Amino acid sequence: MLPRCAGQFSDEEAELHCHDFDTVVYVTGGKIILSRKDGDSIYCQRGSKVAAKEGLIHCKQSTVYSPIIGF
Repeated sequence: MLPRCAGQFSDEEAELHCHDFDTVVYVTGGKIILSRKDGDSIYCQRGSKVAAKEGLIHCKQSTVYSPIIGF
């Protein structure tokens, strides 16, 4: 898997959604909270790795964070 997106993202809050591909996110800076449809949430900061399967319904809340995203 090769990185497909890297950069810095601003304050964001996304609606519940899903992707039609598997995704891996490495947080290289900042903080992000990822929440599933069932209400479970995880707090991610620099050094965190999150892998999500295709079709996982989720949303995010973040301050400024820097990820490397691969799919």
